[in-house]
Amino acid sequence: MHAVIQYHASKNGQLLFHSIYLLIALFSFRFFIVFAIHSFATALEQALLPKELVPFIAPLYTSFYHPTTLDIIDTIFTFIVLAIIVLGSFGRKRKQLQNELEAFLRLKRDAKRMEKNVHRQSSYIRLLEIVSKIKKMLIESSTEKEIFTHVCNSLGTFPHYKVVWIGLQSEENNIVNIAYKADMATPSYLQKNFQIKLDDDDPHAYGPVGECMRTGRSVLIEDTQSDPRFEPWKYRAKASSIHSVLSIPIKTFHQKKLFGVISIYGDAEHSFSYEEIDILEDLAQNVSSAIAYHKADNHRKETEDELKNSSQLLQNIIATVPVRIFWKDKYLYYRGCNALFLQDADLSRIEDIVGKKDTDLVWAEHADAFIQDDLQVMKTKNPIVNRVERQGDMYVLVNKAPLFDNEHNIIGMIGSYTDITLQRKAELYLKENEQRFRELIQSLPNISIQGYDKDRKVIYWNRQSEILYGYSEEDALGRKFEELIIPEAMRDRVIADIENWIHNNKPIPASELTLRKKDGSDVLVYSSHVLLRSQEKEPEIFCIDIDLTQQKEAELALERLANHDLLTQLPNRHFFLRHAKALINKAERNHSEFALLFLDLDDFKVINDTYGHDYGDNVLIEAAERLRSSLRDYDFVARYGGDEFIVTIEYEGDIELIMTIAQKIIDTLKEPIYIKNTSLQIGSSVGISLYPQDSSELLTLLKYADAAMYSAKEGGKNRFSHYSNRSL
Repeated sequence: MHAVIQYHASKNGQLLFHSIYLLIALFSFRFFIVFAIHSFATALEQALLPKELVPFIAPLYTSFYHPTTLDIIDTIFTFIVLAIIVLGSFGRKRKQLQNELEAFLRLKRDAKRMEKNVHRQSSYIRLLEIVSKIKKMLIESSTEKEIFTHVCNSLGTFPHYKVVWIGLQSEENNIVNIAYKADMATPSYLQKNFQIKLDDDDPHAYGPVGECMRTGRSVLIEDTQSDPRFEPWKYRAKASSIHSVLSIPIKTFHQKKLFGVISIYGDAEHSFSYEEIDILEDLAQNVSSAIAYHKADNHRKETEDELKNSSQLLQNIIATVPVRIFWKDKYLYYRGCNALFLQDADLSRIEDIVGKKDTDLVWAEHADAFIQDDLQVMKTKNPIVNRVERQGDMYVLVNKAPLFDNEHNIIGMIGSYTDITLQRKAELYLKENEQRFRELIQSLPNISIQGYDKDRKVIYWNRQSEILYGYSEEDALGRKFEELIIPEAMRDRVIADIENWIHNNKPIPASELTLRKKDGSDVLVYSSHVLLRSQEKEPEIFCIDIDLTQQKEAELALERLANHDLLTQLPNRHFFLRHAKALINKAERNHSEFALLFLDLDDFKVINDTYGHDYGDNVLIEAAERLRSSLRDYDFVARYGGDEFIVTIEYEGDIELIMTIAQKIIDTLKEPIYIKNTSLQIGSSVGISLYPQDSSELLTLLKYADAAMYSAKEGGKNRFSHYSNRSL
């Protein structure tokens, strides 16, 4: 309001200024006329004018220089000034009102546009909140049913979504059934017998769900009443006030075909925007990932069960070791022990010792000393190794060490002691068990174990080490291990770590290492170490290495499986979408251009129907190979789905280059393909869209290229077409 007042004040001030200026100018003109007449009169009196002009000027002077005449002149000038001011003011006011009216109308239009944008942004925020909650739930859910139910129910809370349902294809027949739904339409849209048949002769197969299942791409019906693909359901949609439909594919990484489809029906006022589609497609991808995660989690649980069994086996081994072994929590309550220790405690079952302290057992009178000893071990985090103690008439060799969790926090301690009173018998017994242990280690599959003395010379080299590193036991014994398997760049650090462990008692943490084989090649292992000390011998280090080659190969295979088509080995649609988005970002930064070619094989279905899918697969493989050979090294080609391929070509304004490559692709693909002595003939139709000339949005470029491809196919096949110029 203050700004409006200032504006009008400024306008009125300008009007007043112009009026005063005009008034001064007009009266100055009046004085000029009077001055001129007076000058003529003076000249007339002094006879300065020619005599022939006197008869003409004298009457004028007498008339104009008269006071009454001058008053009349002043009055006329005054009325002229007032008329000019009034007319000017009226004209300015009218123009001002007209400008203010136009400004008001523009403001009203801007307000409506802003209100519409605010409403749209509010809807996006609401949708993002719903999607965010769904993503959080995906992490917390434990079953596919829980995931899909929550997705439907949560999306159903969005104000413009009338119906949300998830369809899964039946394994027995070619039908998509409703598995999960949220139907808020009035009247209800989804009937009990609602299903989508995917047979080619069924009109329902060409609706959004059927097309989504066939192509593996999202399908949008912008108007259910005018789009022919929605003809079978248009009257039901009209009765339920449904205006638009979006079907989004759900995939899993390990499946070739779709897992299912999410279908969302918008109300009479709703149209799906590209931003909204991106949000929902991203959600579908998260759902796919969550399903894959849960499958992997189930596999993890199976692995955990196996580990539990292994843990049980370890406990059985500990129970048979001829050493008293026990372990306590950080409050010094017993959590377990082996049979020999249980026997010394005068107990018969493990359950009898769990939860007890030393003050509760037969050696209660010595409990305080044991407790202080254990507390010192946990406080200093330093183990007690091979300490000889006398307990009554018995001598024992004691070992104690702190127990840590994965974050290196103290969670308790473990201890062992050996009765060395009958040293001789114990030595014989240990030798027998040592032999068994060596045989066990020698036969362990995929576990390489090496032993080194304090000078890092090899003292032990099991059979798996020979297989893993290529050195025989005879080759390795007596040589320094860094000369055998440690790459030169790592040697100084590894030697320093070993010296630091031996002299400063700082253990080497387990980790993944890249070591060297005899032939000079690298091998990735998970390596852990054990330092053994004794009073009679120098320290010895044992290294346990597990070959990770197969695991890493499996991880790379899984990554390739997720990003490449198994049949043609080309990048898949998922890989293409990532590549295309990166290409658009690059083009925006560098102000460069690229072309998107959407390619479909002509008459491919005839080959499948006539010769079978084996021939069809071989045709696809050959087509992929020909596509690679038709393109430059830095061009990109991917299998989009079925017999559809996508090509991206970067160029610098030379459209002739795009046409040349497109024609080369067509010429290459129409050459006969020979499979099992059978000559097969196919062709190709290519649709072209250009960035940024046609669009700067990926989905729009795809849509335009797809439309151009169909235009080329309708124009006679084996040709290419550009979206904005169908006969390029």
